This record gives sequence, structure tokens and C-alpha cells, in this order.
Amino acid sequence: MGPFDTEDDFSCSLRFPTGIASAHLSWNAGVRKVLYTLHGERGAVRVEDDDIEVAVQERAAGGSGNVNWKFEREAIRSDWMDSSHVSWFNSLFDDFKGALARGEYVGRDAEEAFRCVQLIATAYASARDGSRELPLVGLAALEGDDVRDVHNRKVVSHG
Repeated sequence: MGPFDTEDDFSCSLRFPTGIASAHLSWNAGVRKVLYTLHGERGAVRVEDDDIEVAVQERAAGGSGNVNWKFEREAIRSDWMDSSHVSWFNSLFDDFKGALARGEYVGRDAEEAFRCVQLIATAYASARDGSRELPLVGLAALEGDDVRDVHNRKVVSHG
């Protein structure tokens, strides 16, 4: 919105061998909220700000085929309203200093950062190409990546 060169909204989908992940981020919302859900074969997890709900499917005794649902709810303080991410950045820098001290110059955090940049670049390419589904490539640059085969099968589309 407006003459700015940054995004106001971002949506993407990632297809994995066993499922799909969809994300939508907006900087135009009237109120800051964190909402996400994870769905599996026997249940789901829903997070809204600091509130967490876990739903688990339980088969009824005796093999009757009936299904019961067990719900657990909990509130966990997460500082989600702090858009500066101060506590996260401090721990990230502490982890980075520790990795350097241990001689881990390309560790888990660097690999995760690489994947974030790769996802963003692929989403831009998808948007330029009519939101076509594109593969995430380039993970061969991470020597010793023990999950390369799984990641080579991931694809992303932006729309």
C-alpha cells in the first residue's frame, strides 16, 4: 500500500512430501495478533497470542469406531506484542558468540538463516512468475546437510 518499496502483506505455501504449510503475514492489520494452527492426522495445535490449545483424537474403547476429542488449553507468556524482538535478538547474539567460541562457523543458526533467505528469494521469484510453484534449490551449498533430500522435494508458491 502506498509508494513504499517494502511489503505490506505476504502469503506463501510450502508443499512437503507429507503436507502443506501456509503462511500469511500482514503489517496492515488493525491490531497486532499472532495466530497459527498445526494440523495432523490425530489432532491439532492452535496458538493465539499467548493461548495454546491442543486437540487430540482418541479412539473410543471397544473398537466401536467412535472418536472422542481431548482438549488441553494453556496460556504461556511469550512477549509476542514486543515487535522489537529484543529478548530473541539478545539470545540469538549470545548463541552466535558461543558458536564462534566453539569454532562452529556454519551451525544450525546459519543454516536456518540461509533457508529463510532462500525462501524469501524463491517467493519473490514465484510472485514475478504469476505465483507459480517453484522448487527450493541451492541447499547443496550447505555441506553436511543431513536433510538435503527432504528439502530438495519442497516447493514454494507466493500469491
